[in-house]
Amino acid sequence: LANPLGRYYLYYAPHDAPGGICLAYGNSLEGPFTEYPANPIVSNNWQPHYKVSHVSSPHVLWNEDVKELWLYF
Repeated sequence: LANPLGRYYLYYAPHDAPGGICLAYGNSLEGPFTEYPANPIVSNNWQPHYKVSHVSSPHVLWNEDVKELWLYF
């Protein structure tokens, strides 16, 4: 990554507001982690297409072919 926020990224899907998929980052697995200020990074409300009560199970993979992080949920 050109400008990483930290060494470790934590993706999570809270059941409470704001919902969607959120990000926290830190330089150690033990923490502390800082919440990304623009959370959620994936909203649970994509009007006019759909709105869901919960988005779950975020999983991020590095795609070596295109040098990008891909988020699946």
